[in-house]
Amino acid sequence: MKYLHIFPNEKFTESYIDFINNLFNMDDHIFLITGKNIDAKLTTRVNVKAILNNPRSKVILLKEMYRCRRIFLHSLFNRELVFLLFIQPWLLKKCNWIVWGGDLYCYESKGKSIKSKLYEVMRKFIFKNMQEITTLVKGDYELAKEWYSVKGKYYHGIYINPIKLEFLDSIEKRHIENNGIINIQIGNSADKNNRHFEMLDLLSKYKNENICIYAPLSYGNREYALSVAEYGKEVYGEKFKPLLNFLRPEEYTRYLASIHIAVFGHERQQALGNIFALLYLGKKVYIRNDVSTWDYLRNQLDLSLSNYLDISKLSFSQFISIENCLNDREKVRMVFDNDYIKKVWENIFRKEG
Repeated sequence: MKYLHIFPNEKFTESYIDFINNLFNMDDHIFLITGKNIDAKLTTRVNVKAILNNPRSKVILLKEMYRCRRIFLHSLFNRELVFLLFIQPWLLKKCNWIVWGGDLYCYESKGKSIKSKLYEVMRKFIFKNMQEITTLVKGDYELAKEWYSVKGKYYHGIYINPIKLEFLDSIEKRHIENNGIINIQIGNSADKNNRHFEMLDLLSKYKNENICIYAPLSYGNREYALSVAEYGKEVYGEKFKPLLNFLRPEEYTRYLASIHIAVFGHERQQALGNIFALLYLGKKVYIRNDVSTWDYLRNQLDLSLSNYLDISKLSFSQFISIENCLNDREKVRMVFDNDYIKKVWENIFRKEG
């Protein structure tokens, strides 16, 4: 077996496995799925195995790690996996850490307990000695070098967006109407990194305007989601619409088409799938200009973005203006194209280990 993928069961796990099995030789790839709710929404396939919290699964994991030529670590949140790599550093020579974001940026919120410090020592050791690093935006690789002294070869990566291009193309773009309600999306998940409370306070100066604020909260921490929903209702009343139930990709695409403005207050790379879909639909997107995502989208892909840090100074008419947001459709199309995504992964797989 050439390629081992160690992958948590997340919202784009299924689409990635389908992509690899359909466009590459599936006999060359095996997927070991870790974490909670492994069986949920996961289709049975001959090259997919669940790694449960039991001795038999750990034997399977170790066997496949030694048997394969290269190991692709799709994010690295798993503490047991970190420990296994730390005590078997020779495996790092065939590992590619595919950074998702939280597995890198937790550096900024690392604990001060002895246990947390020891865990961070292990993380730094394995990251520093990892053979290859793949990030979705180049800026995250630069941060990995700064924080963890990473020296592995860099690759650019991209994942399949659950929001399909055909869904987006089937929807007629909706423009802001002068007398209509302005629909505003804040954040993309029930994750504290979205900074929902900060955004709700920031936008409260517009609460008497003809607006409706939506917050996708179905994915992530349920308790946090409910606290955001409660606070949003307190500040905006019926103008706040929390999305607490999971929407299928087709439904979510229709929802995105109804949005006029999207505001993301993340202080790290996150929400790329939402951002790409919104820009393709001609929506105005605000993100911070001091995150790695900004350089990738604005300077490398030449996409229209607005600076989240400017909102406090903007009038409502300036905040909703979309005059520079309607020319990104063809630029964004590339990141939804299977041929382009295939070339990205062909480049990553090309090295023979």
